Amino acid sequence: MASPDLDSTWPSSSGYSFSGSLDIRLEEANSADILPVLEAPTSSVSYNCNIPKPPPLPNKIITRTKYVNRLSDFCPVPKETVDTWDKLFKEGHGADVYVITEDDLFIPSHSSILSCASPVLENLVQQTRVKNGMRYIKIPGVPYDAVYLFIRFLYSSRYEMEEIKKFVLHLLVLSHSYSVPSLKRVCVYFLEQDWLTKENAVDVLQLARDCDAPRLSLFCVRMVVKDFKAISSTEGWKVMRRANPALEQELLESVVEADTRKEERLKKMEEKKVYLQLNEAMEALLHICRDGCRTIGPRDKVLKGSQVACGFPACKGLETLVRHFSSCKTRVPGGCVHCKRMWQLLELHSRLCNEPDACKVPLCRHFEEKMQQQSKKDETKWKLLVSKVIAAKNGVGGGGPVGVGGPIDAGSSIRKPISLWPGMYHSPVTNALWEARSHIFEKDDTTTPLVLKTPSQSCTSVLYKFSSDYTLREQYRNPWNHIRIGKLVEDLDALAGTIAFKHCCNEDGTTRPLLLVTASVDRMVLKKPISVDTDLSIAGAVTWVDRSFMEIQLEVLQPTHESPDPSDTLALVANFTFVARDSKTGKSALVNQISPKTEKEKLLWKEADERNKKRKKKKEHNRDAEDHDADRLDALLAEGRIFCDMPALADRDSILIRDTYLENSFVCQPQQRNIHGRIFGGFLMRRAFELAFSTTYSFAGVAPHFLEVDHVDFFKPVDVGNFLRMKSCVLYTELENPAEPLINVEVVAHVTRPELRSSEVSNKFYFTFSVHPEAVKDGLRIRNVVPATEEEAKRVLERMDAESSLVSHSHN
Repeated sequence: MASPDLDSTWPSSSGYSFSGSLDIRLEEANSADILPVLEAPTSSVSYNCNIPKPPPLPNKIITRTKYVNRLSDFCPVPKETVDTWDKLFKEGHGADVYVITEDDLFIPSHSSILSCASPVLENLVQQTRVKNGMRYIKIPGVPYDAVYLFIRFLYSSRYEMEEIKKFVLHLLVLSHSYSVPSLKRVCVYFLEQDWLTKENAVDVLQLARDCDAPRLSLFCVRMVVKDFKAISSTEGWKVMRRANPALEQELLESVVEADTRKEERLKKMEEKKVYLQLNEAMEALLHICRDGCRTIGPRDKVLKGSQVACGFPACKGLETLVRHFSSCKTRVPGGCVHCKRMWQLLELHSRLCNEPDACKVPLCRHFEEKMQQQSKKDETKWKLLVSKVIAAKNGVGGGGPVGVGGPIDAGSSIRKPISLWPGMYHSPVTNALWEARSHIFEKDDTTTPLVLKTPSQSCTSVLYKFSSDYTLREQYRNPWNHIRIGKLVEDLDALAGTIAFKHCCNEDGTTRPLLLVTASVDRMVLKKPISVDTDLSIAGAVTWVDRSFMEIQLEVLQPTHESPDPSDTLALVANFTFVARDSKTGKSALVNQISPKTEKEKLLWKEADERNKKRKKKKEHNRDAEDHDADRLDALLAEGRIFCDMPALADRDSILIRDTYLENSFVCQPQQRNIHGRIFGGFLMRRAFELAFSTTYSFAGVAPHFLEVDHVDFFKPVDVGNFLRMKSCVLYTELENPAEPLINVEVVAHVTRPELRSSEVSNKFYFTFSVHPEAVKDGLRIRNVVPATEEEAKRVLERMDAESSLVSHSHN
């Protein structure tokens, strides 16, 4: 058998030679030491398919200066209205509050406007006594001009670029102290775009940490990591070293970690390049032996007639090696390194070949028989090499800064330093994913052009080593020794967000200032139970793009020991829709378009496109449908009327929807925020699932098991400090199959503002549960749920119609 650790150069010809050497190293731990084999192809491969071409990329790129000027002029309110509010502030007509500054100067204001704009100022106004018809509020520690700009912004949201640039740090402190998130977003935006320098990076970092601006804090950390030598010599760094040595230690650890991560990334990219070159060599070998290449070279050879130059980059070098192999007298037993290389290539081909009996490559069948006599150690090494070559061919784990070189380890989320990251109390996977995506923000540039990307370039995966990581396993175990579906759903949202960020950035990690938010989640069906004691992986990629919308498909995979079929590893499929918005204006923003290459990618693109077309048609149908459900409403309400009017005669196997209600209220804390300072969507999904589970538990009387999540809509963002109320109920039950009754639960999230006496729906979630067959055999009976009002009946019909359309679509 050929030795797997040879190291020598290729035989050269006068017309063509390889750059580098072919060195097939089979090492269990350090496969990155494989040297480059072939030059990367310089010619592009044409691609034709029936998928519609993505919209053209914009030709005109807005420069940063023009973009910022345009943003400063943007306002959804008519100019006349803004002028009126600005005039009211400047003239102070009818003012009943004096704002006293550090210089003992007065700014006349109106208590009603201050109270509406800031809850902190509202409390101050209420606590201040009236003296001579006026109230007095002091804002200390800030110069008069900064306070003036702050109060003016509360009135009209208007500012001048020169003034805000001069007092941006003061305004950031004021916006945080008096809870004015709109002003904080403006300050953070301009600091990120133009006004963050090497000299003030450390000072802004400390201020961002104190003012709860995680995105700005992350920008500062990335700037320190990127130009550590220059920043560490600034006066701000020296002051920080004396005043806050713990922060200095954290930043030093970040610098070391970033350097290590960069080296590993480059190493894995080089490794992948080698495996791609090996794959090209396999294709060229098959081409030579099957087709008989006649137009290899030399490069200056004049081709005859319709002949074209060979399109396989490795063809010429392999032809030279084959000619040497056929005529060499020393051969492998004599120690010829070139023949040993050829022997290795032939064996690698035989391990990749699916048809050894019909294969025209020499010795393919011979190596197939030799494999059975190979030692277990050599077999393991060859399998590792084959898997690496196949993964490189399929584009797994490549194409961008995130996910290069394989899956993200779910247990690697204990970060140092933890205080530099937002949301310290998320799941381990959420933390690991946010750490992996953080370097995308190294250059948030408005001039970054749009590019055309393939789905494989956004492919990212996460590995849960439940079988060996006890700490990780305990965080995902529920009281019944099953996996916590809520935490898994939270991780799915985090992974989808990471993939969306990865798709929007270029190869060098640069991206435009975008807010990527979860718009909706399609139906998620649990195809098999998920064990918490067996390793689990989640993988996904962007499958469809339409201007500012992206659809990401995720697969939850867990191997089954009882079945060797790879299709049995699929436990759950989820489709997340993300929308990109401009970080300043809030308007939709264009994202990189997508060009599927493989047959699977084309199929996923087509399925996603059909889903979105059906979703649009459904919205139009809902707007047109008015009085078509009158009979169905009456039928649903018939039993409910008996409960309301004649409760003694009501069916004892039925219950009203309103009697199944459960509610959960909480204030959204900073620990649940995402990198943009808003509440993480995965956290909301987890809390909604846990409430739905509790509702089903109290309704059925036994612990239910999860089946699916229906379509989830995110109507409004949820901010830190919002008072969130989640209300859940059993909407209806399906009892046609007595062995597996279905319980459909609705959860509605309301963002309430008691001080404004307002309540808005932010999210709607729909879950389906069932009970274990053993409970049904023991005599458990699930009751029928009926509506008592027309509004409840309409909600039931809406969900029934949505469910039936999904079922019919899956059958088709």
